[in-house]
Amino acid sequence: MDFEFYRNFITVAETGNLTTASKKLALAQPALSAQIKTLEHYYGAKLIQTARGKRRLTLTEAGEAFLGKARQICRTEETILLDMQSFNKKASGTLRFSVSPAKSTFFINTYLRPFAAAYPEVCFQLREEAVSAQTRHIAENSSDLPPTKRRKNIFTPFTARRQTAALTHSNR
Repeated sequence: MDFEFYRNFITVAETGNLTTASKKLALAQPALSAQIKTLEHYYGAKLIQTARGKRRLTLTEAGEAFLGKARQICRTEETILLDMQSFNKKASGTLRFSVSPAKSTFFINTYLRPFAAAYPEVCFQLREEAVSAQTRHIAENSSDLPPTKRRKNIFTPFTARRQTAALTHSNR
């Protein structure tokens, strides 16, 4: 089944109206209706209920269940896409760090410079602050890496691929 059918079904369900969904998707209403019918035929269940003379459509019980599964499929497909893109694209974006003032020179020389040389498209925002502030910024999602006492290189190839995926996703 085409992933677009799942995405388009989600839009129909969220808007509650085929005309509104077709405009939002820039897709002709008959084509969108045909996609819904294809999904219903493929899965053997009626997904939406429309009443004559009413613009609003409702999901059937099967449609509600299908909506949750369609969202899950789309999230999984997005994750796979980002993971695969990270293997083929250069890392880009901005990584945000909080480092204690006593460790900033060590952090820059030991970790940041080698990483910056390997991934020149990545920008950095570096803050010097106490561990309590670093922890708060991680919780608030305004720093990307937590404070650590480990001396091991934190920028392993796996970490770099994962950060690339996150950066690629955040720059969409």
